[in-house]
Amino acid sequence: MKEGLHIVGMGHYAPEHVVTNDDLSKIVDTNDEWISSRTGIRRRHFITEEKNQDMAIAAAKMAIEDAGIDKTEIGVVIVATIRPDHMTPSVACMVQKELELPQDIPCFDINAACSGFMYGVQIARGMLLQSDKKYGVVIGSETLSKILDMNDRSTCILFGDGAGAAVVELSDTHRYFSILGAKGDDVVLECSNEDLQPRHVSMLGSEVFKFAVSTVPRSGSPPITFSPPKLLPPSPETLTTSGVLSEPKPSQRPL
Repeated sequence: MKEGLHIVGMGHYAPEHVVTNDDLSKIVDTNDEWISSRTGIRRRHFITEEKNQDMAIAAAKMAIEDAGIDKTEIGVVIVATIRPDHMTPSVACMVQKELELPQDIPCFDINAACSGFMYGVQIARGMLLQSDKKYGVVIGSETLSKILDMNDRSTCILFGDGAGAAVVELSDTHRYFSILGAKGDDVVLECSNEDLQPRHVSMLGSEVFKFAVSTVPRSGSPPITFSPPKLLPPSPETLTTSGVLSEPKPSQRPL
């Protein structure tokens, strides 16, 4: 049985409207050096007229074309998002409709915030293991600019809009390993949805940082070595965590 996973095609979409760190410095007390040194971010994209499904469709179309596959061989479509255009239909179902994908396959959205794409890949793998179809399409698509408080420096510098997609295939030559978990908390990172109207996202950045610093090392123990190594980058708000984790311990530093 093929238990590994192989990405055979990738696609993306970014809105044309670009917001730089200098643009944000005109709104909140910040500057390019402060943002880029802490997050690595210098610019982000904001939608103007696009909808979430427009970006997801464009990214998925590019990924399918990049993979060069027969669309009838697609067995599942999963979109990871916290801000779909509608409560129903799902973004995934609109991707299916617009790209004329098979109607005898599951298509659905999931909400796992920053971890959404990884959850989607894991779910797609599990469903392909029970399917006679060869490929899964996993998409991450967000329009977070619509729920940002542009006066909140702790969040408006981090998030933007865009979509990325991957076509995945089960493989017996490409190894796959995943560790997933969750820690429920409606204070550290929260965006309420009262009366079906999303409010601004709020985040305690220092608490997210502490959680990441303590959790990532546990996730990698015992260490697993892949050759060649293939890693997915962390989300923007944990980029600085990567630097902390890569720093040698005092006892390991050269004198």
